[in-house]
Amino acid sequence: MSGYYLLDRESALFGSVQERVPGSNDFAYRYGRIFLANVAYERKLARRVDSVLELNYRHAARDEIDAAGTLDGNTGGAVLYLTPRLLLEVGGGVVLRLAAQVPVVKNLYGEQTEKTVYDIGVTYTFGSSM
Repeated sequence: MSGYYLLDRESALFGSVQERVPGSNDFAYRYGRIFLANVAYERKLARRVDSVLELNYRHAARDEIDAAGTLDGNTGGAVLYLTPRLLLEVGGGVVLRLAAQVPVVKNLYGEQTEKTVYDIGVTYTFGSSM
């Protein structure tokens, strides 16, 4: 489920929640259920430049490692990320994205580490009249 609210002509709020319920693979390994929640504020900085600041929350149950349902003690837990993002419209429906997803609160099970994830991407809008 997701939605947005336009604050004015240059800014908006976005939110979403999702739950993932994975199946088992051929070796009976099953990733834990995952709950995701996101809230973001987007602001236009210039005609072709937008900035976004997001909070991303993820909670994952422990993985099952066999058909008996044995849990892996070093999987699962919760993380809250702060994600700044820059969007640059280059024309023709193409937008470049630069982001860093920084873990700010971590409550992971067992021996795990979560580091910053950097994202560079391109989005193309089909049928765009930009």
